[in-house]
Amino acid sequence: MDSEKIWRPRAERPPADTVRALSAELGLLPLTAQILAGRGYTTLKTAREFLSLSADYHDPFLLPDMQTAAERLSLAIDRGEQIAVYGDYDADGVTSTAMLMLWLRSMGGSPISYIPDRESEGYGMSTAALDCLQAQGVSLIVTVDTGVTAIEEADYCRSLGMDLVITDHHECREILPDAIAVVDPKRPDSSYPFDGLAGVGVALKLVSATELLRHPGEDRNLVLRSVFRSYIDLAAIGTVADVMPLTDENRFIVSRGLQMMEKRPRTAVTALIKAVAEEKGNSPAAVDTSLISFTLAPRINAAGRMESADAALRLFLCPPEEAAAAARHLCDCNRRRQEEENRILTLAERALANAPAEGIPPAHSIVLGGDDFCGGVVGIVAARLCERYDKPTILLSFDGEIGKGSGRAPEGIDLVSALEETADLLIRYGGHTAAAGLTISKDNLTAFAERFDQAVASATREIPVREYDLAITPSHLSLRAAQELTLLEPCGSGNPLPLFCWEGATVDSILPLGEKHTKLICSGEGVSHPVLLFGTPRTALDVFPGDRIDLLFELSVNEFRGNTTLQLICRGWRPAAGEIRITTAEVDRAGALLAGDLSTLTDADLPTREECGRIYRILRNTLGYNRAELISPRRLVAGEGEYPKLRLTLALLSDAGLLTLRGDLPLTVTLPRTEQKVDLAALPLWKRLYGAAGDPERRN
Repeated sequence: MDSEKIWRPRAERPPADTVRALSAELGLLPLTAQILAGRGYTTLKTAREFLSLSADYHDPFLLPDMQTAAERLSLAIDRGEQIAVYGDYDADGVTSTAMLMLWLRSMGGSPISYIPDRESEGYGMSTAALDCLQAQGVSLIVTVDTGVTAIEEADYCRSLGMDLVITDHHECREILPDAIAVVDPKRPDSSYPFDGLAGVGVALKLVSATELLRHPGEDRNLVLRSVFRSYIDLAAIGTVADVMPLTDENRFIVSRGLQMMEKRPRTAVTALIKAVAEEKGNSPAAVDTSLISFTLAPRINAAGRMESADAALRLFLCPPEEAAAAARHLCDCNRRRQEEENRILTLAERALANAPAEGIPPAHSIVLGGDDFCGGVVGIVAARLCERYDKPTILLSFDGEIGKGSGRAPEGIDLVSALEETADLLIRYGGHTAAAGLTISKDNLTAFAERFDQAVASATREIPVREYDLAITPSHLSLRAAQELTLLEPCGSGNPLPLFCWEGATVDSILPLGEKHTKLICSGEGVSHPVLLFGTPRTALDVFPGDRIDLLFELSVNEFRGNTTLQLICRGWRPAAGEIRITTAEVDRAGALLAGDLSTLTDADLPTREECGRIYRILRNTLGYNRAELISPRRLVAGEGEYPKLRLTLALLSDAGLLTLRGDLPLTVTLPRTEQKVDLAALPLWKRLYGAAGDPERRN
């Protein structure tokens, strides 16, 4: 539920004449034209370029040092030098490494690949790795998706007599490494027109530039088409996996890459898609950005998390007859990653559940460490805990006295700023507002947890914002609109799927879809539409027939048994204006009171016997006896701010044996049939509550 988030349009409503012109000239619905204009495509030229994916593939030689890099690489090929490709262990790094390895092999070379081990080496270049490559006779190292901050390592590489060409896409420091070339669109001195390339995008540019350099008399477009036919699918996978903006030439790369994956996929991609389908017992998934994000990328990443990224690289480099086995191995890595993730999550939940018994006060943050936490998955688990508890979360994996970990923060909280308050207790740290990494000594863990919690508690949290494209009425929703919006694909970071807002939708009915999903039928203006909530079971949804809600949703086309229909995919909801809203703060406060922290208890929180009786009668008349039924706390409170009192009331009735409870928002309640009289004032909870309020004998 998004009750505590601000919903607002992504941009101001574009001028009506602009929308009319786009709609008329391009043959689009006004809804589609309005989205295009709202995203900055306000002229016929820019809108046509966006829809036709005709944006130029920028000249690779505009990248800083690209001429030098291509010349040195071409010279090494001609001389038959031993070349090493130094990559990273994520999907961007793996696809970058695979691309350069395959291309160098096609040029007659026998390149060496090196991807550091996540656990023992960590991110980036190392002197030990350079020693290893020199021992193998390497004279030129080309980095992909890494190296732009490797200042000391570049000096060491030079001292060993090896040349270094760096290609990267990460932020640069003030001083660049002393390499033969440093190719990075984010260099401050770069004149390249787009700085959103992934590491694999920069690698594709290096291949393109070197091919153009080696074929000076041939048509430029023919040379580039040959490169695209061979490698643009790898560029698409790495670009989507690394969540790069799908604008400018990234949109071209991903679109063409998806076309290649669908029409003439490489053996490795086919093998992985087939292995996943066999694993799930489904038909192979459709080829789109979701396939990359949720199917291919997690399995490529799983190799580096659970063992070695070389297992993922092997899939792209192995002979065709070995691809199926390599793909199944990545699926196995992903299953083990999921198992380890769930194991650590269980351990973390257990530690949090035991925290009150161990005397740990309620916290504004979560900091947990373990000797048996897999370092490759602590970031994923931290993200899940952060989402579940809406608190900044840090998980640390200790190897002896040193722990390495990852942190995640909910919207509105600056994680790095909080870490800065504890910098003297950390060996190193770095990251972004919502995600960070850190290294710490075990001796400092307790002090760090306390200081970090204080920093989070004292920080001002910005109210999270959800942005949508258009506020829309239900009568303007149509199957044609959903079908036409596919013209905006591929969608992803920087070019998200269009998001709409429908205010005041009436919930007509609610249908559970298995154990994990729910369908709402919502109506307004005399029409109704199905709304799907994926990953939200009915038992976790505080919505009931007759409720009025606001919806954030995407339009989707559903094809089933030959029928094509419109459906809405819910991405957020909240009670509509005038409906009672229960805030996270109320839920947290109620939980603290029930856990025994009565420091915030007030007279207004204390239910009287009459109020307890009223709630019991409502439940009895509504539910009857001996049936487990979902109820909405919003329907039992008289107004906002009364949820803690209601939860204390229900807890008293539960202690009295008059009902049983499960869940929170909503609650599952069962009333046993009973005629016994209960003296609420004799209950331990009643005495504790009224004792804390200074009136243990109070009855009414």
